[in-house]
Amino acid sequence: MVSEEVKGIVRKEVLDKYRTRWIQLSAVTLLIFTLAISYFGGSPAGVVGFRKFEAVFVSLLTLVTYLIPLIALVLGSGAFPEEREKGTLPILLSSVATPEELWTGKVAGYALVLAGTVVAGYLPALALVFIKFGSWVLPSLLVFLLSSLLLGTSMLLLSMTASLLIRERTRVLALSLLLWIVIVILYDLSLLGLLVVTKGMVSKALFTFLLLLNPVDVFRMVNLLHVGELKAMLGFATVEIPPYVSPPVLWSILVAWIIVPGALGRLLLERRLAG
Repeated sequence: MVSEEVKGIVRKEVLDKYRTRWIQLSAVTLLIFTLAISYFGGSPAGVVGFRKFEAVFVSLLTLVTYLIPLIALVLGSGAFPEEREKGTLPILLSSVATPEELWTGKVAGYALVLAGTVVAGYLPALALVFIKFGSWVLPSLLVFLLSSLLLGTSMLLLSMTASLLIRERTRVLALSLLLWIVIVILYDLSLLGLLVVTKGMVSKALFTFLLLLNPVDVFRMVNLLHVGELKAMLGFATVEIPPYVSPPVLWSILVAWIIVPGALGRLLLERRLAG
């Protein structure tokens, strides 16, 4: 049973965030990019329009790995610093809400805002893809949408937890952007460097383990295994995924990337209030 305190905090966060132009701009930007990249995704090969589902899908997948983590990390970076700046944090801390209720309400509110932004940005493009290619693409689109929401939520919780460690919003934002660069860009570049240095002789088990440590790579693999023809298109043609890396395992890892930062954030909040 959700308490009234949690509902009140969720309502406050949702209303506050949807009034900000940044959230509205994020949804519009995501909408424009998903529509544009769906239509022009095959232009490097001299083809535009909704011609081949795999080409459209891989274009959307590439877009999501950059935009969704960025939107989520920037959104979560203001979770607690904004309350300090507005002077509303003492009110929240002195209310009858427990630390658990405060954390749950904040996380749920921000997650709903992120989910609404993602769905608003995705829906027109996914609807057009569905209309163009037919009902057989629906499972792939649902996997894509759900995995995107899980990836975004994991990044959201990372930045919300960081906002408890650092008081100044600018520093939290800088740390969130650094996390985005490391997770989305530098990590995969490091793996490619490892393959180059070892001349491709790195063990399959080690390489797979390193991939599973990054939620963005897990997100890619979830969609890769669901739409098998994406393997070559995503550059994994020479990477053999072991049989034990099944979709349930990958989904569990994505969920774990939500649970672990969420538990850590709750613990940090309790210690902050106790101090």
